[in-house]
Amino acid sequence: MPIERRRIQAEYRAGKRFLAMFMEKYPLLGRIAYLSKGEVKKIYVRTLFVDSMPEKEILDFAGVVGGLISQQEGVEVLLIPEEPITTLELTTDEEMKSIQQKISDFVQVLSKLRLFSDQTAQQQKEQYLARLKAYYDAQLKYLLKPNNV
Repeated sequence: MPIERRRIQAEYRAGKRFLAMFMEKYPLLGRIAYLSKGEVKKIYVRTLFVDSMPEKEILDFAGVVGGLISQQEGVEVLLIPEEPITTLELTTDEEMKSIQQKISDFVQVLSKLRLFSDQTAQQQKEQYLARLKAYYDAQLKYLLKPNNV
């Protein structure tokens, strides 16, 4: 098996271990967390905090778990909160590809959230739908813009 493939598998395995521990302690956040590729020997776990959650406590826990996994697996796992919704102005095809990946991630999260009907799930759905709309709007604006090449 090529070295690159083994490295990617180790990163994925470390991310899944992190998600399992995170889900056990914070199920409302863990159910919407997803893996996002990082640099070599690094993987990100993204999730959305809602107002009622103790963000500092969660980030401290994530730091401890990430440190433990890093020592055992040699892969750094970092919890990254979702970025706030902003008006996006895409200028390159690379930026559009990045947005397409985020859209795909958000659709996966919304698919998971269909299984839940609690108040937090409703807040999470609303937040991800707003993000999805903002990214779709930015993508359409970019695609409909005349190409000045």
